[in-house]
Amino acid sequence: MKVIILDNGETEIYLHVNKITRTYAHKYAQIKHHEKFCYLNPENLTPCPVCNKPIKKYKISKTCSHTCGNNLFKRIGDQHWNFNNGGAKNYRKICFDNHGSKCIICEEENIVQAHHIDGNRENNKPYNLVPLCLNHHWYMHTKYKHLIEEKVLSYINNFKNKTGV
Repeated sequence: MKVIILDNGETEIYLHVNKITRTYAHKYAQIKHHEKFCYLNPENLTPCPVCNKPIKKYKISKTCSHTCGNNLFKRIGDQHWNFNNGGAKNYRKICFDNHGSKCIICEEENIVQAHHIDGNRENNKPYNLVPLCLNHHWYMHTKYKHLIEEKVLSYINNFKNKTGV
């Protein structure tokens, strides 16, 4: 209930405040705001240069999806940055071709990474790469390195002796 006293001294009593009008006005303003900034608004419509679909994040993205971005910026296949001269830079392939795809410490097969022993990511020689599971790879980059370093170095020495490097 709302009581209003007018200038002439009379009193008006309203039993219901008009909430419907306020709610409608608020929703109408929200709809107008959405229409103004919606990616489907003809003023905002920006087609993806790869697939021609509308870009939802038209203010910050150049493409409609991660896949289109990879295609546009040539991050696929032999143009990916891990490839160089037909894949010579793909250190994972070099590592797994020479050492297998099992962790040399625990023989984990599912999640295996290639570790550069000397820390130089440009040195992709087979004797500088070893397959390690996620746990043991992190060991090599933390204060716990000493726990597995001896096994890793003995594995590499055996590999060098076996291949004659």
